[in-house]
Amino acid sequence: MKDFSCEFVMDLPDYGDLIPIEEFKECAEYGMFTDDDGNGHWAKDGKMTAGLGDDVCDLDELDRAIDFGVTHVMWFNK
Repeated sequence: MKDFSCEFVMDLPDYGDLIPIEEFKECAEYGMFTDDDGNGHWAKDGKMTAGLGDDVCDLDELDRAIDFGVTHVMWFNK
């Protein structure tokens, strides 16, 4: 199992969908969100991770994010 760490450095934008991580995980389990649909960033306390997106559709990564204290996914459709 690889380590999980992230930095919440960007303010949340006015666009995209801020989804509670447990709700996002349930949707990802049913295939409602996939990497082909868009991309997501881990979010917490009004901030999100930077970069091109995190591996938010991977169920193992979602579990690690939850354990790390991530509360939301900021999702951007393609």
